[in-house]
Amino acid sequence: MSIPRIIIKKKKNENAVSALRRFSRKTRDIIKIVKGQRYYEREDSELRRKRSALRKIADGKKFAKLYKLGLISGKRQ
Repeated sequence: MSIPRIIIKKKKNENAVSALRRFSRKTRDIIKIVKGQRYYEREDSELRRKRSALRKIADGKKFAKLYKLGLISGKRQ
């Protein structure tokens, strides 16, 4: 992701301190946004969610079968 540029132009009757304050305020906002995006994880695709659900169903059926045969004792961990 590209880093947004901050351009502050001094207004007609504005002193340097207030221009610097405006600049600082804008940088604070941008830093907050960038830090928030640092740990962004995209959502799983529909196909991936579907495959995961099908795998869980298949594993459940396999576990139930082995449990009925007595090859597995107790609950699933």
